[in-house]
Parts: sequence; C-alpha cells; structure tokens
Amino acid sequence: RNEERLVRARWLMVGLVVSTGTMLAARVAERVRITGPSMEPVLRDGDRVLVNRLAYLLRRPRPGEVVLARVSTVPGGVTVKRIAAVEGSGHLILLGDNRAQSTDSRHFGAVPPRAVLGACGIATGRHSDVGACRDQPYTPRQLRPPAVAPRRALPRPPGLL
Repeated sequence: RNEERLVRARWLMVGLVVSTGTMLAARVAERVRITGPSMEPVLRDGDRVLVNRLAYLLRRPRPGEVVLARVSTVPGGVTVKRIAAVEGSGHLILLGDNRAQSTDSRHFGAVPPRAVLGACGIATGRHSDVGACRDQPYTPRQLRPPAVAPRRALPRPPGLL
C-alpha cells in the first residue's frame, strides 16, 4: 500500500513539473507564422519564428533587431518587422526588409516600446535557415546617407596654366 502511494506521488510530481514547464514555455516563447512578403528575403511567407517574450525585460529594443509588435491598424493586430531607428521621444520606427511590399511605420507611424511583444530569435520553415532572424540585410549605419568621397584635384592638361 505504501508503494502505491509512493508511485502515485511520483506521478503527481511529474505531472506538476510537466504542466508548470508547459505554462512557463507558453509565457516565455511564442511561435508565429509569417504572412506576406514584407520581410523578404530574410523571412518569407509561411516561415515560422520563435519569439522570445522575455528579451526586453532587462534592456530596450535596439535598431536592427526583428521584433513582434502589437499594431492595431494591421490585420491580426500584430506584425513582425525590423527596428530601423528610435525616435527622439523613445518611439520605435519599424520597417519591413522588403520596403516595396511592407505595411510598416511609414503607414502606421512609430510605436511605443511597450508595443513590442518580443524579439524574433529562431526562424524555421521551408524558405529560411535556422536563426535567420539574426541576419541583417541593413544596419542602422546604412540608413544614413552614404558619405561623399572628397574630390581630388584633376591633373591639368599640358600647355594650360
């Protein structure tokens, strides 16, 4: 009889550990399906990304990172975009990598940092390699106008002063 109680207690403990782990995993990470071409070529329609919901508990989102953000004006209410810049007031400019086919901050404006739900960490799918969210087709430095090389004096043709 004591052995039966011990076995039941162990199974109860295993069940508690598994259910607690499942609930924590659901709060820490979320799997999101990419819809549309706005993040091509890094993320394509049908790819799935794992979003780390704890990424910004201790630090602010940075330019160049791919994030999941709550935006009420887009279908579904959430969007996956890259942080292009931080406005002076602390709001974030979100842009799709495929500018020609992206509904982003150019349409819905800058978003507050609290609208960011998490950082996209791992991408999987038929089109993306694992970890594709870390690839950056541009960096914040590339958003600035290119530096103009200083002009060099041209040599004078012979016979001219």
